[in-house]
Amino acid sequence: MFPGRRGLRQVPEVNLEWALIADGVPADQIYSTLETAQGLDRAFDMLDSIKSEIVWWNRGSEPPSLLSSGRVAMSSAWNGRIFEAVRDRGANLEIIWDGQMWNMDAWSIPKGTDRLVEARAFIKFALDPKRLAEQSSQVAYGPARRSSAALVREEVKPFLPTSDARAASALRIDYEWWARNKPVVDAAFRAWLEEGRSVIFDFNSLDGN
Repeated sequence: MFPGRRGLRQVPEVNLEWALIADGVPADQIYSTLETAQGLDRAFDMLDSIKSEIVWWNRGSEPPSLLSSGRVAMSSAWNGRIFEAVRDRGANLEIIWDGQMWNMDAWSIPKGTDRLVEARAFIKFALDPKRLAEQSSQVAYGPARRSSAALVREEVKPFLPTSDARAASALRIDYEWWARNKPVVDAAFRAWLEEGRSVIFDFNSLDGN
């Protein structure tokens, strides 16, 4: 096991997935494993093994500071924050991409809006390849269109999570799974933080809500 203190965001999302990966669960079985009481408890057991070394963070600005100050040896972080720290402050930080969690944002238009023409025009504006590339050059998140990738500034490309090599080892967050199970998993996580032990919860008690 890698020695030293490590920073983790104080939420169950991502941490439970990583815990199961660390315990040898194949990536394509992460969510089916988490959806059982035994699988959830297995994830908390793995987190138990490093709990005394965890430094919890809640704001995206914290990981670069924790790392640069030496308070932690490694930390989860949004790659855009690490890029910013290296670019703007010369921080001596590197990103480990293996096992990265693939997060996404999306534009949507409310059904029945009376501003449909304007909304579509804005989304067309926002998804222009050159505009997306410039956005990625300002904060190193992968552009939503492949046609934008080649237009991103060269000095930014090493920080992008969406290259083919990096995406191959990434785990895409299952938002539908989290939408179904977040209440019970949040409760389990709070209990684990407060009580200092793994807690088995019954997913079936939620009746799918």
